[in-house]
Amino acid sequence: MTDDEYGQWYRNHVAHFPEFDAWAARKPDADAITAVWRRTLSRASLDDATDATIQLYGRDTQSPYGRHAVIVAGICRDQERRRRQPSRSRYVDGEPTYECLRCLDQGRVSVWRRKSMDAARNGTLGEGFTVYTCAVACDCRAGEDHGWLTRYDPAKMLLCTPRESHEAELQELRDFVAAMPAKTREPQEWTPN
Repeated sequence: MTDDEYGQWYRNHVAHFPEFDAWAARKPDADAITAVWRRTLSRASLDDATDATIQLYGRDTQSPYGRHAVIVAGICRDQERRRRQPSRSRYVDGEPTYECLRCLDQGRVSVWRRKSMDAARNGTLGEGFTVYTCAVACDCRAGEDHGWLTRYDPAKMLLCTPRESHEAELQELRDFVAAMPAKTREPQEWTPN
């Protein structure tokens, strides 16, 4: 990344994190911080760094500002690594194949929302406005492209898979919640909102 590109990235980063500029200006060693950040991002391309800022904004607005350059550089390295990996053939003997049978290489899966899991735990699942799903990033390689989404955790989340009947889907959720250890039943530890 050139100095001009760094300036473009910095302006874009400040647009996503408006308080960031004021934070940097308050630092007595702001010039030294800028120099370290430029070195940290020197190997990243402007496009990758801009995309990384968007991902950081989408998934984590609570990271300390002092860590932003390191986080952005890490996301850029991951993007570059994925580009260098050879893509696997999608066909074997003329038939489509997938690396991940859970998401079919789409990177996202549908899971039951926390509100539905709460309703299943409380015995009110199926009553008005208690049946919801949401998308999370699959735990496979394709899911890494959706880093701003919560990552699928089979211990805490249940895939919403079509069954022979809607009632069978709801019963599967009830059974999953009933089998969960008590300490993981806290809503904030289960699934995204």
